[in-house]
Amino acid sequence: MRQATASIMEKRTMNAKRCLLLALAAAFVLLFVPLNALDVQAAGPVIRLHRATFDPLVEEPSLPSSLRSLRYPSGESRYCLVQFQGPVRQEWRKSLEAIGAVIVDYVPDFALVARMDAGMADRATELATVRWVGAYLPGYKISPHLDSLPGRSQEVMIQLFAGEDPSLVVEELKSLRANVVSAHANSLAGYIRAIVPHSCLADVARLTAVSWVEPYLPPTIDNDVGRGIMKVDQV
Repeated sequence: MRQATASIMEKRTMNAKRCLLLALAAAFVLLFVPLNALDVQAAGPVIRLHRATFDPLVEEPSLPSSLRSLRYPSGESRYCLVQFQGPVRQEWRKSLEAIGAVIVDYVPDFALVARMDAGMADRATELATVRWVGAYLPGYKISPHLDSLPGRSQEVMIQLFAGEDPSLVVEELKSLRANVVSAHANSLAGYIRAIVPHSCLADVARLTAVSWVEPYLPPTIDNDVGRGIMKVDQV
């Protein structure tokens, strides 16, 4: 019995030694492999939007033609995604602003949303720190939750880029047969609640000022019994 126990303990010790040797060998390989060899296997930075995640240098999302076309009159500025080579530095932002771009938001990884005309976009692609420049397409603006909602009309919350005038967008929405419920703005964004024909959602997303469209969710009370539990009804 003692011999069997000793044999089992010996096998466990040998297995532990093998595991230790394998771990040391792996650490040795990682220590001496050239950094550029690891970079070859690593994927490039991606654009992470609510609607899609993609590496623009590999392949952009497949979108219907109605969600790729833009409603920009000739010479009008538009919103673009500008992805940099790495974490965005202050001097990189300034180089983008120096060509006339207006930065309104950040998108991971390493990308800024900026308003610029076609000439500015061309100059942005020539900056050494810029990896990719592309239009902020209508297909990026529509929540996936709207895809499967039933009904001819949808009550939606429409978010505008910072600095856009909600009153101007309201007039454009009325031309699309939308029923506007409310509209307001702050320093970060504009917000419009509206009932929109489902067939017109793509037209709403093509509006220059619009950054995002999602289903409207009525506010709900989630902690309406807290006062009684804590006995603070008189506060």
